[in-house]
Amino acid sequence: MDFQANKLKGRIVAEGITVADLSVKIGINPATFSRKIAANGDFSRRELQNIKNVLSLSDDDFMSIFFSGSLT
Repeated sequence: MDFQANKLKGRIVAEGITVADLSVKIGINPATFSRKIAANGDFSRRELQNIKNVLSLSDDDFMSIFFSGSLT
């Protein structure tokens, strides 16, 4: 996964919430969420779908944040 942490953080700020708020809304501990961001986006499929829903990401925005590189 070619994860763009800064884009994700920007969207979180744009939504007017904090990283901790988002982590609670997607059902994981804030410390775990922070570790996953630091580990280059080691999110489960369910977590990714929840992030997409909570942040109201379009398919294109979602792909540019989580899969910006080639999928080879």
